[in-house]
Amino acid sequence: MMDDDIRDVEGAEGKGLSAEEVNKKLQEFGYNEVEEKKSNPVRDF
Repeated sequence: MMDDDIRDVEGAEGKGLSAEEVNKKLQEFGYNEVEEKKSNPVRDF
C-alpha cells in the first residue's frame, strides 16, 4: 500500500499548475493566507 503511494508521488512530476495558471489564480484569488486574529485585552480579562 505504501509503495503504491510513493510511486504516485514520484510520478506526479509535471502534473501541477503552469506558471501562467499560477499567476492567473494569484490575481483572481490572492495568496493562500489567513489573517492573524489579534486579541483584545479587555475581552480577555
